[in-house]
Amino acid sequence: MRSRAHMLLEKEYMKLQKEAIWGIFAQPLNDDDFFLWEAKINGLKDTLWEGGIFKLYLKFSESHNMSPPVVFFTTIPYHPNVHSSTGKPCVDFLDNVEDWKECYSVAYILLSIQALLANPVLENAINKEAASECRDNIGVYRETVMNCVLTSKRLDANLPPSSIQEHTSPIVEFSGEEGQKPHKNLLHASKVSFENYLTLWKGIATSNSSTSSLNALGEYLKTDHQLQKAHFELSPADVEQEVRIQLAEHRKLMYGTFDGKDEKYADSVGSPRSSPTRVHTLRHVYVAKPSTAETSTPESTAQNDDLDDLDREAVDLVNWSRNLSTEQTYY
Repeated sequence: MRSRAHMLLEKEYMKLQKEAIWGIFAQPLNDDDFFLWEAKINGLKDTLWEGGIFKLYLKFSESHNMSPPVVFFTTIPYHPNVHSSTGKPCVDFLDNVEDWKECYSVAYILLSIQALLANPVLENAINKEAASECRDNIGVYRETVMNCVLTSKRLDANLPPSSIQEHTSPIVEFSGEEGQKPHKNLLHASKVSFENYLTLWKGIATSNSSTSSLNALGEYLKTDHQLQKAHFELSPADVEQEVRIQLAEHRKLMYGTFDGKDEKYADSVGSPRSSPTRVHTLRHVYVAKPSTAETSTPESTAQNDDLDDLDREAVDLVNWSRNLSTEQTYY
C-alpha cells in the first residue's frame, strides 16, 4: 500500500505534467522511487542568469508534506546564496522547519530558487566571495556568472564544461636532410584567465614605465655575439666603442664641454670617430646592403647616387660637429 507522502508526490507530478511552467522541469528520478526527484530551472529573462540551465535534486521524506525536502544543485551556480561545495541553496523555508508550510509544492520550491538566482541576498551570504564581488566588483561578478551560464548550457547538452577546447595546430618542420619527410610539431592552445594574461602582458609590454635605463634588446644581444654581429654587422668591441663615443657626444651637447679624453677618438684616421670609418659604420647599421644577384638598372643607379648623397651628408655632419666652438654652452 502506498504511503500518504507517495500519493501526494504522485499527485504533484501529474499536476506538473498537465500545467507546465516556463523554466521549470521536475520529475521522479525513476518510477519505483517517488522520493528522489531530478529538476531543472532556467535563468529568468533579462537577468544575468538568462539562458542558464541548472540541474537540482530534491529528496523527500516519508513525512512529506509536513517537512521540507533536501534540495541541492548538481550544476552549482556561482551565487552568494548557494553553497559552493554542497550546492545547497539558502532558502528560509528549506533551512528552517518552522518556516515550512504544508501548501508549499514542488513548483513553488523551484520557482523560489529561480527567483533567488536573480535576486541575491548579500547579508549573511553562504558564499562570501560571490557576495563580496557582487557588492564591490560587479564587473568581475557579471563575467563569472556569464561563464557559469555558458558552462551550465554545455553540461545540459552533454558537452565538456569549457567552450574553448584544447586544440592542436600543426607546424611542419624540415630536418634539412635529403630523403627525409617533414614531421609535424603540434602546438597546444588552452584557455587562459584574464588575470594571468594581464600579468604576463605587463611583464613584456614595451609601453610600461621603468626606472631602469637598460635597453632590453641590447641586453639580450650581449648574450649572443653571433646574433649581435648579425644585427649590427659590427664586432662586440666596435659596438662597445661606438656606444662610448655616442655617450661622450651626448654629454658634450648637454653640458657644452667638448674637451676631454674622448676627443682622442676623433684624431686617428682608423678610429671609429674618423669621418670615413664613421660613415662606413652608419651605412652598415642603418643602410641595407644591395643584393649582389640584382643586375644594374637605372633604379639601382639612382639608389647608389642616393647612398653617395647620404655619405656626403654624414661627412658634413661629422665635420660640422667637430668644428663647434669648445667655449659654447647649451642650455
